[in-house]
Amino acid sequence: MHLLQRGNEALTVITLVLVGWQFFSKKGTRAHIIRAHVVALFAITVVTLNTIFVPITPELRQNLFFLVHILTGIFFFLCLLITIVTGWIARSAPDMKRLHADASRVMGLLLILSVSAAALLIFFPPR
Repeated sequence: MHLLQRGNEALTVITLVLVGWQFFSKKGTRAHIIRAHVVALFAITVVTLNTIFVPITPELRQNLFFLVHILTGIFFFLCLLITIVTGWIARSAPDMKRLHADASRVMGLLLILSVSAAALLIFFPPR
């Protein structure tokens, strides 16, 4: 389990780096699209591993940081889906680029908030 936990943490850090890279790189390139797919794959993998290996105790369910982590995570995935769909559409309908850009900014912010709340859970565990 220790190795999976470290791998999961590494995937989280890589996902954050890739999302940040998306904001500063050239848009619409093959690399931009591949990074977006890798972000989605890694985010789904991290959530799946957390769901399998993190026991959800009553104390955790009542924790504010956990609630923030879960809610921002849910909205992150919603924005990720919107970003992916609008990215596909924007290739043939340039007027969708603005919605794609806005959804990606919100997605990045939600990812940072979700990971920050999870980090606070480590430093301030539920009692």
